[in-house]
Amino acid sequence: MHTLIYTFSENYNSFIWTPMKTASSHASHVFSHFDFITVLKNLNTGVIINQSSDFINFGHSLDFPPNHSNMSFICTIRNPYHRVFSLFSRRFLSPTEKPKIEEFEDFFHERIENAIEFTKTTNMFDERIPDYILRSENLYEDYLKIPFVADSKLNKCGILEDICNRKINRSYGTLDSESYLTPSVKQKIYKMFQSHFELFGYQK
Repeated sequence: MHTLIYTFSENYNSFIWTPMKTASSHASHVFSHFDFITVLKNLNTGVIINQSSDFINFGHSLDFPPNHSNMSFICTIRNPYHRVFSLFSRRFLSPTEKPKIEEFEDFFHERIENAIEFTKTTNMFDERIPDYILRSENLYEDYLKIPFVADSKLNKCGILEDICNRKINRSYGTLDSESYLTPSVKQKIYKMFQSHFELFGYQK
């Protein structure tokens, strides 16, 4: 069964992508206040299998909703270096023994560089570039660029800024990313995600 999965809002004529490790839980929490829902649609029958807005994460699907060209496209993103390292470090939030650099290099090779489910995100903007980006490093300022968010009670009462000043999920734990992101690994990450660096202003 081929299923299309997308998160959108009829009220705001917008849809959102929340790729893994790009503040997806944070964005899901915020946009659940704006009537965004996630839809699972059976493409063989056209039947909507399920739709819900009452869970913490909208998921990481990169599907476009029907008629998406007439909708605003919102997407969470993150510096690719930090995104890759966060995937590794989430297993070591409270490590009994600090992992070796070689462990990170092996992880990158096996789980990132040669993993189809992750590498497909490297070219996810080939068909369309987002109208609004939400950089995990600059969340509050980026939220304010979205008109319906900036004009909302959530923002005007100060709650949105408070939410952005705290992290929904822990990331690196006690690990220092610079100790693991060696020049050779950085070069490989840059090669994979060069378009992301160029589109969203991240430094090589």
